[in-house]
Amino acid sequence: MGYLIGQILLCLLIAFALGFIIGCLFCRSRGAAADTTDWAGRYERLRGDYSRLQGESEEWKAKYTALAAAPPAEAESEDWAGRFDQLKQDYERLKGEAGELRQQRDDWKAKHDALLAAGSAAKVTTHEYREGLVGDDYPYPVEEVEGIGRGFGKKLRSLGIETTEDLLQRCCTQQGWEDVADKIGLKEHYVVRKWASMSDLMRIPGIMGQFAELLEFSDVNSVQDLATRDPVRLLDKLKDVNQREHRVKEVPGLDVVTSWIEQARTLDAVMKI
Repeated sequence: MGYLIGQILLCLLIAFALGFIIGCLFCRSRGAAADTTDWAGRYERLRGDYSRLQGESEEWKAKYTALAAAPPAEAESEDWAGRFDQLKQDYERLKGEAGELRQQRDDWKAKHDALLAAGSAAKVTTHEYREGLVGDDYPYPVEEVEGIGRGFGKKLRSLGIETTEDLLQRCCTQQGWEDVADKIGLKEHYVVRKWASMSDLMRIPGIMGQFAELLEFSDVNSVQDLATRDPVRLLDKLKDVNQREHRVKEVPGLDVVTSWIEQARTLDAVMKI
């Protein structure tokens, strides 16, 4: 009986072992089949993506080829034509302005030549300047003095100083320029003195704001000071100062400087420095 039971148990154990082995083999076979199906799907999807991208690439290639071979758009042609017309208009405008500038140059040259002729014939006084007999534009607006500008110009005009002549008369003495400096709130009194010096020099036709400033930077502080200078030495000084300070675009020639000095000798002294 015991032998029979043992044989039965052995058979059951063998059957269990065989079933386990067969089950493992079956599961592995199913897993392998699943893996094969998944990779095949991925491959098919990749083939689809490749075909789609290849189609899009061919489409963009065709668009590029058509655009490169096409003639310029009508809108672009009209834009370039408009730009050309604008450039042509700008050219004509600048050409007209150049003509006006040449006319102004000729007018000033004629005034300069006439002034030189008048200066050699008779003495010119400060009174004649105020009457307009020499220098049609004198006196100048006070803002023409370098360094004043619109801000200080407004303050000076509130004091009744509207022209270079007004500034010269009010500030020709130390008491005068210090008083004006205090009233316009300028602590640096010497600045107003420089303005007055430049206003004095601007009585000479041809000496405008920047030239007057260059002379003042060259230690020429008044008309009577300019009258004592040697033309050649003064010209050298002007060139040296302008090279450092860059006050004017071009330093005047010897003949102009000489005419300034000659005219200064005919004017009354106003500045009391």
